[in-house]
Amino acid sequence: MEEITVEIERLGKHQNLTRSQERKYNQLSAEFEGLDTERRQLERNADIENLRNLYQSGQVKIERGVPGNGLGGFGDMSSANGSVRDKALRAIERVQGCPDDAKHRAFKVLDTAKGAELSSFARWAVVASDAHYERAMAKIFRDPVNGHREWSDEELRAFQQVQEYRAMSLGSDTAGGYLVPFTLDPSIILTNSGTSNPLRLISRVETTATDSWNGVTSAGVVAHWDAENVETTDDSPTLGQPSIPVRKATAFVAASLEVTMDSDLGRQLAGVFVDAFDNIEGQAFTTGSGSGQPKGVVTAVNAVSGSVITDATNAIAASQAFNMQSVLPARWRPRAQWMANLSIMNMFRLLPQAAGLNYPMVDDSTYPPKMLGWNFRENSHMDGTLGAGADNVLLAGDFTQFCIVDRVGTTVEFIPHIFGSNGRPTGTRGWYAYKRTGSDVLVPDAFRLLNLNG
Repeated sequence: MEEITVEIERLGKHQNLTRSQERKYNQLSAEFEGLDTERRQLERNADIENLRNLYQSGQVKIERGVPGNGLGGFGDMSSANGSVRDKALRAIERVQGCPDDAKHRAFKVLDTAKGAELSSFARWAVVASDAHYERAMAKIFRDPVNGHREWSDEELRAFQQVQEYRAMSLGSDTAGGYLVPFTLDPSIILTNSGTSNPLRLISRVETTATDSWNGVTSAGVVAHWDAENVETTDDSPTLGQPSIPVRKATAFVAASLEVTMDSDLGRQLAGVFVDAFDNIEGQAFTTGSGSGQPKGVVTAVNAVSGSVITDATNAIAASQAFNMQSVLPARWRPRAQWMANLSIMNMFRLLPQAAGLNYPMVDDSTYPPKMLGWNFRENSHMDGTLGAGADNVLLAGDFTQFCIVDRVGTTVEFIPHIFGSNGRPTGTRGWYAYKRTGSDVLVPDAFRLLNLNG
């Protein structure tokens, strides 16, 4: 299996496979799956033999269980979500060419989700991670009109399973769309365009299979000193229930007929969509209004007066950073970070920590750079110029209290011909992709925002 994996990865490095290479790829994949099935059967037989020996020695008791029906065809789910979850775990573990952090993120959802959300996510993981489905989609991307005619029986069955999942989980959202394979889905594969949009890298990121994410927050319990034989006080905490809805983000890509014929458009489109969604999300996660789009961290913090530090000047000063660090509650300081536009970061770079010292405010000897011991992150969507009016120039806080929520299941719809202004074809085709994501601050007190209103 290791030798087959090496050969498959070698073939996967080719941008375009010849027919003989594609046949070899399919043969190796089928052989790998056969060996993997045999491996699992051998492990199961060994487990059964071990259990039989323990039973015969009187060390364990065996009870008859409820037979499951697997996930094929989905069928009756009354046997509980455990079997579906286990199948999803195995499916994700076998995915090739997928970053480890994407797998870990999926594992986390399977460990924490319950009920209908667990069932929906587990089914998505099984059908979207099928290697046959990814190959089927690659053929569709390469030739959207006739690509399905090249499908093998396994690829056809995988595609039908995905369509069955879409009909069950997405309702009317199934017409004309194709579910993006697990290894290409930007809703599960975390991306980061560098320090210009670091919020996905440092914030809390959750995944849901529903239209919102619901959490629980608490200010904590206040303890008291009690005298002897005196009734204690009720110190029960007040719980908050933040709810973050997911909003629809879309991207449209057009390509000439020649490009669709001559290139491996499947992988290229995935990169294009990831970049497009990353750009629009960077702005929304920073300054989004929360109406029809995610609520940005600056927007949410700026709405809470106790978290805003106002300075009636038009200049950056070292004392501003010292003051922000001092007033941030102690609970949030151990994981606190700074965030600002690059031009604001450079203004702090020019300042010494105190008069007469040669130590600059920003320490660039590490990556990311630090200011007063905290990581300093660049966010190009924050205010970068100092002028008339309010400028939100510097944000500090524990970014695990800013939550980004992704709904799994990015969808791509194919548009066979694009027409010009005269109603005639332009020789191009289009792909319309959409995903759903949301964001909001869970605890505004975990942040402090510097507002210059000079």
